[in-house]
Amino acid sequence: MEYYQNQNAGSPSNMMPVEDHKALAIVALVLSILCCNILSIVFAIIAIVKSSDVRKYMMMGQQEMAWQSGRRAGLFGWISIGVLVASMIFQAVWFYAMGGMEMYQEMLQNMMQK
Repeated sequence: MEYYQNQNAGSPSNMMPVEDHKALAIVALVLSILCCNILSIVFAIIAIVKSSDVRKYMMMGQQEMAWQSGRRAGLFGWISIGVLVASMIFQAVWFYAMGGMEMYQEMLQNMMQK
């Protein structure tokens, strides 16, 4: 009887659920695509792959590997969002450092006159 319990200890029905962070990864990917940030897209895709690995490891009965993949999926999802936010802040600072809206309107007027 004890052998049977140990044999089923790693089965998916006896394991604690592991968070896969799939929603975070998908949100990060959609935001990255909308903002056209290639580096953020790469991290979001890695997060989606890692979140898919969680289910695979759970079905194989490897809870530790599933937990590690879930943790990495969350990490890469947050890195993707962090890169996206940092690049947006950098772009805003760069825009205002280059003259802001006045410079942009002047550039448009110069293009219209040509």
